[in-house]
Amino acid sequence: MSLTVPSTSSFKAVGQKRWLLPFSLTVPLIRDPPGIENPTSHTKNPLKWIGAIRFYLVYANSLVFQQHLDRPSFILNQCKTMSLTGRIHSIETCGTVDGPGLRFVVFTQGCPLRCLYCHNPDCREVTGGREVTVEELMEEIDRYASYIKNGGVTVTGGEPMMQPEFVTELLHQCQLKGIHTAIDTSGYVTLEAAKPILDRADLVLLDIKSFDPTIYRRVTSVSLQPTLNFAKHLQAIGKPTWIRFVLVPDLTDPRDNVAGLAEFIGTLDNVERVEVLPFHKMGEYKWEALGYPYQLQNTPPPTPEAIANTVQQFEKRGLTVVV
Repeated sequence: MSLTVPSTSSFKAVGQKRWLLPFSLTVPLIRDPPGIENPTSHTKNPLKWIGAIRFYLVYANSLVFQQHLDRPSFILNQCKTMSLTGRIHSIETCGTVDGPGLRFVVFTQGCPLRCLYCHNPDCREVTGGREVTVEELMEEIDRYASYIKNGGVTVTGGEPMMQPEFVTELLHQCQLKGIHTAIDTSGYVTLEAAKPILDRADLVLLDIKSFDPTIYRRVTSVSLQPTLNFAKHLQAIGKPTWIRFVLVPDLTDPRDNVAGLAEFIGTLDNVERVEVLPFHKMGEYKWEALGYPYQLQNTPPPTPEAIANTVQQFEKRGLTVVV
């Protein structure tokens, strides 16, 4: 005989606080505990049933702490990780462009790049935004669980890799709830810092701004090589990846630049799709509000013909392309 305590059960032993089991627990009853008669022999006496169940719930309580918690620090560690704080700019509760399905999108604060076309320049400074805990974000995510059940949670920015502990724990808590996780990154990060986050990310959205190192530095003010190293690491670990490329007239659109990027991505068998993102100026007003000079003020969006030619170059390498 055995007693199964469902995950929604709560109980308390004498002199103890009430505990809520985070998992189902089956307690094997090899023999009757001292002083308690076998419940199966007293089906006609509900009071004895109640007394027996009470005992087994207390018994289960001890097993939970002995077998599953193992040490008192377990609870403290859980509280510690859920109380990890990070800085975010904002959230989007029903995003449709940052991964598969309908998604809860977290925009983190802080970015080492200075992209000329950035539509979130207010995410630059890591000291900006507001401070939140993992627990607070999870409570917010839980409210939208029914909406994102076929989508998931995406952490973007800014650059999420600048807050590795916070982002890792947030993704971990999402996965514990069966929520699909994605990270949107420039890949401008050391692999050592990225590995814990990648372990908790089901999908990586990797932004490669340019394949020409000179153009890349002009666009971002940083080096291209860390991003290429990051992309190769994603292939090595078989991490599902979507590549994002922003097509900017007279900046990232040179044919050799696009061809070089297409050739490079064609060697990565973990890439599921390439997203060609036409340049827009929807974030220009933010630059003006922040007092930042906007160098692309006179740059038009790419023409349909330019977009089609770019898509064709990626498709020649056998890549799935989405605009």
